[in-house]
Amino acid sequence: MLSGDIELTLATCESIVDIGRVDPESVASHFLRWFLAGRVHGIGSSTLKAMRDLAIGTHWALAGARGEFAAGNGAAMRIAPLRFS
Repeated sequence: MLSGDIELTLATCESIVDIGRVDPESVASHFLRWFLAGRVHGIGSSTLKAMRDLAIGTHWALAGARGEFAAGNGAAMRIAPLRFS
């Protein structure tokens, strides 16, 4: 089984391929679509909160945990596709 970081990296790539550029709203939409379809496994608490927030209609820029202990390394793990877009 792939990790959540790899799965969300693939969702990022799918977003870029679908619209031809990097767009945070599209990436968030793809993340949510993958999450709701059960295609994302082993995500951390901040990412889980972001997915739940997105599912209830929270704007992508406001979704997720906040505060000193909310930061993880997931975004750093998923950044590679942006270099090639």
